[in-house]
Amino acid sequence: MLAFYIIIALFIAWIWVDYFRLIDIFQENNLKYVLLVFAMGGASVFVVFLIQWNILYPSGWKMNGSFVNQFAYSVFGIGLVEEIAKLTPFLLFHGLFRKHLKEPIDYIAFICVSALGFSAVENVMYFENHGAEIISSRAILCSIGHMFDSAIVAYGFVLVRFNPKFKNNPMIIFVCLLLAALAHGIYDFWLMYDGISYGILLTLIFFFGCISIFASILTNAINNSEHFTYKKAIDTDRLSKRMMQYYGVVFLAQFVLVGIEKGFDSSIFSLLYSMFTIGLIVFVSVLRMSRFQLIQGRWNTIKFQMPFEMRNRQDSLYEGFQPFGIRVRGASFNEIYLSKYYEEYVYLHPVSMRGKGIKRPVLAFVKKKIFLKNDEAYFLLNIHETDANSPFEEWLVKPKSTGITQTKNNYPIVARMEVIEVPSRKNPTTFTKKYRFLDWVFLKGIEQ
Repeated sequence: MLAFYIIIALFIAWIWVDYFRLIDIFQENNLKYVLLVFAMGGASVFVVFLIQWNILYPSGWKMNGSFVNQFAYSVFGIGLVEEIAKLTPFLLFHGLFRKHLKEPIDYIAFICVSALGFSAVENVMYFENHGAEIISSRAILCSIGHMFDSAIVAYGFVLVRFNPKFKNNPMIIFVCLLLAALAHGIYDFWLMYDGISYGILLTLIFFFGCISIFASILTNAINNSEHFTYKKAIDTDRLSKRMMQYYGVVFLAQFVLVGIEKGFDSSIFSLLYSMFTIGLIVFVSVLRMSRFQLIQGRWNTIKFQMPFEMRNRQDSLYEGFQPFGIRVRGASFNEIYLSKYYEEYVYLHPVSMRGKGIKRPVLAFVKKKIFLKNDEAYFLLNIHETDANSPFEEWLVKPKSTGITQTKNNYPIVARMEVIEVPSRKNPTTFTKKYRFLDWVFLKGIEQ
């Protein structure tokens, strides 16, 4: 079974390696360096053994069941030790190949790849000791957990190098290392301390909060790339679908391996249990980690919050009243359908010939992307009378994000609005005061 465990552990790691390849939209990293750091991350498990054998064990410090001791050991004896181990390959890579760390997302990606190498080796050991039934849970909880903790450390490097507020302040990196150890320790503590009921539930709540922080860290890193352009966007549909398909393979592998170990009846029960428990965690995690609000130069505030929220929304533009419901946070509209038209000429076509909207194709130039209240994305268009050299007026369009969002030929549908006053990002207002809904149109490229 060891060979199968190694294969599935490597596949789990690849899921998230590929994830970073899909979200690194401005300058893709060379795969050979990614694989190098991954291999070093796997070898970093021996750093943990060295620290344990030479420092922890000789000191006699171990868990004794008390609340304070167990929490301290979880943070420093486990969390800090493992974060130092996962950081070591990144520091080696940083020293030897720093020229390949050009964007903030590079720092996050490479240290997370190191964490994935570490996690892959750890997963094999756990699979050997506990069997195939834990494959799906470790595939999501432990993989993201290790990446998140390491991403906190990487974010310290990002702040020091790219954020003017923290420029050239290495103490930030040390603080982030301690925060990573604390996050790691808290996650382990709830699982291992017997004096607290519902430890698994507390761990899950903490995990969900970390998901939102992780998504914010990644968003800040992408937003502050020197190569940022609204011409490029993350294909959220492709990203989420691929991640779901990957995890479908993981569930299938668990089903097969449990069947080999314990029989068909056990594998059926294991699959159903995993689908209804771990499947929900995968679904929420993948959706939240696939949604990015890309705003050039923006540093979002890092908040501990659930990746889903309750919404009671009144949008009189087109969505109507939506009763209280749960939705996953983040921008749900896939901006890749509109980003390709950024700073290009297009034709606006009427969705319907009824009403008082436009009746024929209209030439437009996608001039600017604007973010208004709640960071909703709008596009400012120059509408020309005849050709590109003719006089123009300004219209505002907003992507349709619910219901049917594209035509049968995959052209994006937008709400066309009359601009009464050009909105300012510093003074966001509702559409009723500054612009008026006119009709639904779809965008089509000049050559399409």
